[in-house]
Amino acid sequence: MRTLILVLLFGSYALAQQTVTAGDEYTKTLAPKVVEALQRSHRDAQADRALFKAVRERAEAGSAAAACDLGILYKEGLGHALNLNKARKWFLKSHKKGNAKAAYSLGYLYLKGLGNIEQDYQRALHWFNQSDDPMAVHWTAKCHYHGLGVPQDRDRAIALLKDNPIGNSAVLLAQWEYDREHPGEVNTELFPTDLTDTDGPLTNGITGTWQGHWEQLDWSGSTVMRSDEIRLTIADTGTGIHRATITTLEGTVMGDVLLSGNELVFPELTLTQQKRYTDRTDEVTLDHRLTSLKYRIDTENGAIVLDGNLETYINNWSEPGPPMRLRLQKVAGGLSDTIKEAFAQQEDHFIKVYPNPFEADLLVHYTLDTDAEVRIALSDYRNPGTVLQKRQRKQPKGDRTVTFDRLSELRSGLYLLQLEVNGTAHSRIIIKK
Repeated sequence: MRTLILVLLFGSYALAQQTVTAGDEYTKTLAPKVVEALQRSHRDAQADRALFKAVRERAEAGSAAAACDLGILYKEGLGHALNLNKARKWFLKSHKKGNAKAAYSLGYLYLKGLGNIEQDYQRALHWFNQSDDPMAVHWTAKCHYHGLGVPQDRDRAIALLKDNPIGNSAVLLAQWEYDREHPGEVNTELFPTDLTDTDGPLTNGITGTWQGHWEQLDWSGSTVMRSDEIRLTIADTGTGIHRATITTLEGTVMGDVLLSGNELVFPELTLTQQKRYTDRTDEVTLDHRLTSLKYRIDTENGAIVLDGNLETYINNWSEPGPPMRLRLQKVAGGLSDTIKEAFAQQEDHFIKVYPNPFEADLLVHYTLDTDAEVRIALSDYRNPGTVLQKRQRKQPKGDRTVTFDRLSELRSGLYLLQLEVNGTAHSRIIIKK
């Protein structure tokens, strides 16, 4: 059928057959190498660059499958600096040539709002509906089940999965059908109440013990999808590095934490969480690597409360986690009015980064209210005077993204990103894998 259509369009059976053969050849030769490179646990810079060049040549020659794979390589920063806008461009080119996976990939970018691409359920669903790729159907069903961008319709979601011939959908379908047959069941396991504060009541701002809820929101940040009880203790070790102890229903983890203004930065701390629903039998938990907590402390009805936005990185998926927040109440201790007022005046991140932790490339995103002289510098956190990379440019107002690439050789650890806009300084601590 595809050959016949090409004959009608171009009047040449030979040309059509040649196009199909070329596509088949790419699928058999280069496409498996792309899959292999994406699944590797380590980067091979020379091999990745060679693969990227070969895929780009085939994409530019007109292969729809290669164009889609080129978008994936740009999205992952494999063989080339990470560039989500170029990924979107090549997905669109591939879609116009009839590639179903490309339309799904476009929808996925908008579904999660990766990097500097604005999150938009309507655009995500638009692209999912343009694709017959099974994963597009799978995510469309998820949107209907949870009411993301569409009115919640669990019957329709279940019907979509029943007709979707992939293992992910079969695994998820069994859980949704069980919930429909057993409504109202909840986890009756109680959050531990016998925990003691080994460090005693601490009253210096964030230090001390806090208890409340860890809320996970949908990708737009507007709806709470899940709420779990959590207990957080921050202890001052006297060394300049604090100690965090976090307890959830899954257990207790401990690790170092740095204080920077009204932000906590976690160099290496991972929370393992049981998934409520899973698409795969071999993935029943998620490992959330905590990166930072931007918080505000206030009082409500006489109690000291902490409200914070938590950034995580999901190791299982090699992607940033969805928007999350902590809503906690202090277990013991007090807070001076001066400290509370100082915290209340703090603002959210001016600098947004993707991904964090980073590996080889880093996207730095910010918004300028006016035309500005911008200076950006990346340095080692423990030696900020030594600048590793820097940018300086005059930029017009609006949303701006700057890429730092070739960072794979940096050692793992903490780095300081400093941004100066018309003389006003902003900084952010980030993590290298």
